[in-house]
Amino acid sequence: MKTLRPYQQQSVDKVKARIKQATHPMVINASVGAGKSVMLCELLLMIERFGWRGLCLTMNSTLIRQNAETYTEQGGSCGIYCAALNKKEVDKPIIFATPKSLLNGKDIKKLAFNLVIIDECHNVDYQNEKSMYMRVINHLNIQAYDQRQRMRIIGLTGTPFRGENISIIGENQLFKEEVVSISMANLIKHGFLVKPVFDISTIGSFDFSKLKSTAGKFSKSDLEKVIESKERLTGEIMHQLTRFVDGGRNGAFIFCATRKHCEEAFESLPQGLAAIITGETPHSERERILNAARNLEIRYLVSVNCLMTGVDVPAFDMCAWLRPTASLTLFMQGIGRGLRLHDLKKDCLILDYAQNLDRHSNWDDPVLVAALKKLDKDRPMIFECPECKEPAGEHTRRCTGFSNKVRCSHYFTFKDCLSCGAKNDITARHCRQCFEEIIDPNQKLSTLKNSIVATVIAAKYRVNANKIMFASYDVDIPDNGRRVVTEWYSTNSKKSKDIFYAKFVKQQVMDASKYYLHLDKLSWLQAMLRHIETPSHLALMDDLKIRSKIFQGR
Repeated sequence: MKTLRPYQQQSVDKVKARIKQATHPMVINASVGAGKSVMLCELLLMIERFGWRGLCLTMNSTLIRQNAETYTEQGGSCGIYCAALNKKEVDKPIIFATPKSLLNGKDIKKLAFNLVIIDECHNVDYQNEKSMYMRVINHLNIQAYDQRQRMRIIGLTGTPFRGENISIIGENQLFKEEVVSISMANLIKHGFLVKPVFDISTIGSFDFSKLKSTAGKFSKSDLEKVIESKERLTGEIMHQLTRFVDGGRNGAFIFCATRKHCEEAFESLPQGLAAIITGETPHSERERILNAARNLEIRYLVSVNCLMTGVDVPAFDMCAWLRPTASLTLFMQGIGRGLRLHDLKKDCLILDYAQNLDRHSNWDDPVLVAALKKLDKDRPMIFECPECKEPAGEHTRRCTGFSNKVRCSHYFTFKDCLSCGAKNDITARHCRQCFEEIIDPNQKLSTLKNSIVATVIAAKYRVNANKIMFASYDVDIPDNGRRVVTEWYSTNSKKSKDIFYAKFVKQQVMDASKYYLHLDKLSWLQAMLRHIETPSHLALMDDLKIRSKIFQGR
């Protein structure tokens, strides 16, 4: 029987108190390594002691078995209802089940439950009533109503996002409230997880930057084209991983882009020490491979679209990303695979060969921000954030500085949310503040709220002898005719130079980075005038000050 850690006990107590006060679904946001299984079992034990019924749902049969074993170890009586495990037990007060097995089972569908816990609850597609989880939830709600029961729903996840990083918590979502938050950063700080060490200076990387994703996924054919364009790189990366293991690392999770990519990586790894696991790998074979990896008989686990949840190989101390993911959920889950404690390791090496750190630089997670700071330091031409003075690299998009545990809000490159006006990373599809879709402004300019959208007819740029940059835009304002809008920037101090670079040069000048060190030189400023891109539209405030610039084709 496991004794709850202090933060686990506090979290369980908080949830118990909250479900007495509110009936809406709520979330426990707990990182990998937080001990979600122990916490959910403690909540279900409460249900059993009261003589009620509890249900724990998850998509993963391995997680079902693990959670059921933990529940039994904690002194509870439970059944498993899972076709993949060949068990359909309904005579126990607590049941661990998959949603698919529940929908297909006649006996379990007749039962009503007082508490439903959904493990890895980011898998619930609340916006789709026909999705498996929503069909289960709607059915259980009807059962509870018919038997006059008050059913509670608790979700557990360490990554409360879906698709392209849309929060699963909010008024318009199934889960209305985050009751508990146990972050990866805090678990690392207090010694419950090992520290991730990000290595950005690798031998090369795949350029997935031009790929378009749909609902957080990239097309298989597009991924294959990028991989084939660097035919030798996969093998070179595998040889580098082998050198790391030969140098003292225990083992590596290797996340590939496609099944074909997995096979290519596998061929370059030491024979007998590597294995491929995909979604098609039979359950028994998957368990055999994972047990061999736990014993370090296998040192390299190669996968595509799996090994993100329900996988515990604590000795492994490397994670190599050879695939892009637009999903913050998948990226953080993948990193988390290597952070579990083990006597043979002190940290986990994270190797990002697919620019995922850059792809997720918009988020405030302290683990990612720390990695981005290292990335910035490894990049050329360091300069300061004009707001908090944090050093930034040439290609930094958002400042990585923190003040009073709050991340600096300054963006060097950004796009505006047309609904709430918040600045977002240039790769964002949904606003990080209001979660509305960030619409392409060139296609839907009319949706700009609280702004005057003016068409730019012509523009003039000049620099005076005092090295002050002036820009004037001849614009056509709807219902207001032609007007001239101006802006100017000084370059006579380091702060003003950084502001000029961030707000004008980086947005409008081709090869902007080569001018940064020379913005205090008149000759360079004059030369720069020939390389300025004029915006197609300006979003103006009521006083005609420029709120944002909109460029044709981007």
